Amino acid sequence: MNITPGLISFLLAFGALSPLSAGLKPGSYVKSTYIQALKKTRSPFKSIGKGGVLEIVVTESGGIVSLLPIVDFHDSGGEYRLLPGLRASRSDNLHPEEGFQIDLNSDHSFSVRTPGAFQGQYEFVGSTEDFLRATTVVGSYLDPKGRQWVFGQDGKASTPDRQFSYRVGCDHFEAQFDYLFGPDIDWAFDFHDGSLRLFNCTSQDGPSVPEATPFIVLKRQSK
Repeated sequence: MNITPGLISFLLAFGALSPLSAGLKPGSYVKSTYIQALKKTRSPFKSIGKGGVLEIVVTESGGIVSLLPIVDFHDSGGEYRLLPGLRASRSDNLHPEEGFQIDLNSDHSFSVRTPGAFQGQYEFVGSTEDFLRATTVVGSYLDPKGRQWVFGQDGKASTPDRQFSYRVGCDHFEAQFDYLFGPDIDWAFDFHDGSLRLFNCTSQDGPSVPEATPFIVLKRQSK
């Protein structure tokens, strides 16, 4: 099952923005190792590492707390219900051995001790989409002609020629590079010597790949 941005948005909207009775908040919890790597590299692709369950989306409906694990920000498996004692069990009652125990560290993080894909610490980010933008490209830049480019935290961007909406990709199942996408853009990006480099992407009988040379190099003014 592929999880889509629309499904994530629905899941987040489904939960009220108030603390859950179990001590968790509705929204996305991302694996701490990924967060630490992303803050260091500003590269979602490099931060995946060995992969696994990198995100758990928490929702609540009718007093039932549900957890949806996302593998490599690409696939979602079975949904889990949070039971008394902070034990998570699959909602479909299949594979009960896949259940796992949650240890609350605070209302902003929890740990999973069960060996396997779930093991590790997860930190609350609220919206993974917003977190990715803030930790990578958000800021004000100047191009070689001294013109301003702005990538906003709200997902709106502006250049000397136009305005558009954008998102930072975290699903690297096919795109083995960092990328921005939106209704009107399909760009790869990286940071080099303190500058943001943007590359056009081309498609040749498969996933899009970035061109070898950036079409623009932007110098950061501020975040």
